[in-house]
Amino acid sequence: MPMTEPQLKSHLASEKLARIYFLYGDEPFFIAHYKSRIEKLCHIEDEFNITRFEDSPPVHRLKEAIETLPVFDPYRLVVVRTLKPEAYADKEAELLLQLLGDIPDTTVLLIYSTDTKPDKKYAANKKFLAEAEKHGVVCEFAALQPDAAAAFVMKKYPQFDMNSARYLAEKTDGGLYALRNEADKLIHTGEPITPALIDRAIISKPEARAFDLSDALIARDKRKAFGLLADLLSEGNDTATIIGALASSFTAEYFVALGKAEGVPNTQIAKDFGFTDKRVAFIEKRAVRHGVPALRKCALLIAKAEEEAKLRHDVGGAVLDRLVFSLTDERIWNG
Repeated sequence: MPMTEPQLKSHLASEKLARIYFLYGDEPFFIAHYKSRIEKLCHIEDEFNITRFEDSPPVHRLKEAIETLPVFDPYRLVVVRTLKPEAYADKEAELLLQLLGDIPDTTVLLIYSTDTKPDKKYAANKKFLAEAEKHGVVCEFAALQPDAAAAFVMKKYPQFDMNSARYLAEKTDGGLYALRNEADKLIHTGEPITPALIDRAIISKPEARAFDLSDALIARDKRKAFGLLADLLSEGNDTATIIGALASSFTAEYFVALGKAEGVPNTQIAKDFGFTDKRVAFIEKRAVRHGVPALRKCALLIAKAEEEAKLRHDVGGAVLDRLVFSLTDERIWNG
């Protein structure tokens, strides 16, 4: 059945899982949150019982995964990141619809997409949505309006009042991830949060946009990354400025990750690399999670792009486009 975000939250609180979940929309923060919640509710201890697919897998492989019984766990979890029914041939699309109605009680099929929504001009998408709603849960997460986004900020950050939280929400593009990042940066200034501080510390700074861009690149979210890149270019920032800001963001994470891997205290990392203690504390979790090898590769790719931009006088942003594709390559983060 179709559900709103509050309805999905209430449904999952009962811990009675549906056989199908399809999560999509304009708010990746909620999609990621509920994807994680559903995965945890499956109580799977053995990775053998989880199968993950990317971008519209062949239906026969999907069927095989769905019909495989779990071993020593209550469920088999099949996760599909981005499924486009219109991409399948007619016969395979029909098999997909049949499969949605035949999912065993021991399987949970979790389909999610953070960068595309079903285009209802295609009959295949309409049929898929109807079948998914019939046999499971479909939830579309719309972008929050400023008042709701402000309430999100105030719940997480008591330092904000309604006026400053709403002002930040109105001035920030990119959804709740970007809003949370901007709020974190404001909190770590140590100053009272006011619209004046927001204008001074956040809005229209290449460094702030680059921080959001680095988040999108690390999440391998090409759509968001190219959107942020377009914003930076439209604001009059040239290639050298953007790459320099990205280099600052990634290099800081790399240095902190390197220090933490060697067991160096935060105060010493700050001293060694010329950071403030607050900056090290702010990026520590991100840096450790992403790891030294991946961040080193990113830093090298950015340095290479910087040299290429100087040699070719990158005016149209071709070097930046290639850099985005390189930094969102799964092999950097998984290999």
